[in-house]
Amino acid sequence: MGLFLIYRTSLLILHAFPFNSDEAIVGLMAKHILSGERPLFFYGQVYMGSLDAFLVALAFKIFSESVIVIRLVQSVLFFLSVLTIYLFAIVAFDDRKIAFFSALLLIFSPVNLILYSTVSLGGYGEALLIGTLSLFISAKVINHFEVSERVRKEHILYLFLLGILTGLGLWVNAISLTFCIPSILIIGIYLIKHRNFQIKIVEVVISVTGYLVGFALGSYFWWSSFLASKNFSLLSELTGSAVSVEQNGYIQQLGQHLLSFFLFGPTVMFGLRPPWDIKIILPFMAPVIILFWLIVMINFFRKWNNLSKRYQLFFSGLIGIGLFQFLGYVFTSFGVDPSGRYFLPFYIPLSIIAAYGLVSIQPRWIVRILFSFVLLFNLLGVLTLALKPPFLTTQFYAPAQVDQRSMSDLIEFLETNGEFSGYSNYWVSYPLIFLSDERIISIPVLPYHNDLRYSPRDNRIPDYNTFVDEQERAFYITTNNPPLDQLLNQKLIQNHILFRYEEIGDFHIYFDLSNKISPTELGLYGSYK
Repeated sequence: MGLFLIYRTSLLILHAFPFNSDEAIVGLMAKHILSGERPLFFYGQVYMGSLDAFLVALAFKIFSESVIVIRLVQSVLFFLSVLTIYLFAIVAFDDRKIAFFSALLLIFSPVNLILYSTVSLGGYGEALLIGTLSLFISAKVINHFEVSERVRKEHILYLFLLGILTGLGLWVNAISLTFCIPSILIIGIYLIKHRNFQIKIVEVVISVTGYLVGFALGSYFWWSSFLASKNFSLLSELTGSAVSVEQNGYIQQLGQHLLSFFLFGPTVMFGLRPPWDIKIILPFMAPVIILFWLIVMINFFRKWNNLSKRYQLFFSGLIGIGLFQFLGYVFTSFGVDPSGRYFLPFYIPLSIIAAYGLVSIQPRWIVRILFSFVLLFNLLGVLTLALKPPFLTTQFYAPAQVDQRSMSDLIEFLETNGEFSGYSNYWVSYPLIFLSDERIISIPVLPYHNDLRYSPRDNRIPDYNTFVDEQERAFYITTNNPPLDQLLNQKLIQNHILFRYEEIGDFHIYFDLSNKISPTELGLYGSYK
């Protein structure tokens, strides 16, 4: 725990993580929850439940409404995931060394896992915790069956809890199902292979019923919303319709997803590069890292036939996590997004497989030296990236990598000039609103793509639209988008609008307009009516 605390605290002190718009929405949802709202899903995305925002709201209530508190919640969630994996390894493999080494690999994990377990994007931290808890419960169930050949109250209780976790995962973030499904399957496989169990039909019915009741309770917010609204986007968005921008046929999409996975996946999973860049981190150390993982994986598959049935069972579950995540990436629209969040589940089984290698490979001193290099590489890689722009960012798309270090200066400038409402893009509006404590409202109705594409999904909080409509003044803020700046200047001049212009870091501010005019009236792309 001490190592985890020191490491995460150091990264937070360094301000290594830019405050992004997705994270700002979580913060705004938490503020609105404290004001009496009860959102069931992430604003604008019905495939992610609002549990993260409720946890952040609780933390806001205890501490304060700040970015650091949002990240404190995520860090606690990940610490609990690490602790759960440690306990799972003890229960499943009865080996504290495997538990220790796997936890160490997770604490000093690659940049991708460090990033997405610190910054909130709405449910990924919870999904990992739900998934790791599912693994732990499956191991406990099998342990209980090994000492009792009959279904007992403990089995039913564990299956009920596993059902709750699976249902909760469906609501919170379906990526957790890549853990929950293998957890269920290994229990089934264990029972099928051990037919000497004297299990009665009635016991099977009670066990399955317990699981299904748990699932129904855990997924209550999901299915009750579906039945109440008959909103089929609840189904379609589970498979990525919210991020689906591909225009070609499904077979071509599969090919592109496969290519994307093998081009971008392994280097991110093993920490060789950050998820937002194609450059290798510390290339002089990369060959040692590759050697370590090659030795670990070759050892694992070579010794498979010599593993005990127990080890084979639990390792099959871990392989199943990777398999289900791979299938989800390739066969759904999420495969269009090569950002590292969709590679998160892979590192959990990889850390345990590597830990097994550290206790099984002979001579051990060689692989443990390589292991030390892996930890050092991960640590140095994260710190190196944390000290220079774009820092540890969730944005792999350059126009979205807005340098937020000037945000406080922007807020001061707008307040000084009496500008409290206006228009901007997705990556400016919500951080500006949250960090100004909702004193300044900017709605994201301007495109951030350089080809001026715009998605109405960027505009996620309708009440802000109403507020801006009712104000007598409005500003415009653009970032990293010369074509939009050129068009905006042209449109303002054509409509005889006088304005003043200022640049603060990445922020291009058009303010003190002689007459308020909306993007719709200017003929820009961000119409929200």
